[in-house]
Amino acid sequence: MRAILIHAKKFAFVPIKKEISAAELAAKGQKIDFGRCLVLFSAFEEGDDEDKLGSLIAQIKKDSGEVKETKIIIYPFVHLTEKPLEPEKAIALISALAKNLAQEGLEVHKAPFGWTKSFSIESMPHPLAERGLRV
Repeated sequence: MRAILIHAKKFAFVPIKKEISAAELAAKGQKIDFGRCLVLFSAFEEGDDEDKLGSLIAQIKKDSGEVKETKIIIYPFVHLTEKPLEPEKAIALISALAKNLAQEGLEVHKAPFGWTKSFSIESMPHPLAERGLRV
């Protein structure tokens, strides 16, 4: 699992085009705004499974506490890895991650997997606003 976590003043995305048959449902062309949040650009890799989620969840919970942010956006970003997990397994892990983060008391949203999306982001101006993660 590789990820970039950005504490954002503003974040929005628009699903543009469904790219794979396993893609999640999305409203094509509909802009979704989130305002202030933590954006988790994430890529699951070959060999990743639910056993690795615990470390990632702990890190996200720690990071969200440090910046006092409870809204998390999981944004699939396969381009972070050269060895992506097959789509169906990645979707299942993203769903498990979202469920577990919500059980930790965080407000969780997901960008649709398998779509080309445009996005806009404005990061917060502090030293903890941008982090790289590898689990």
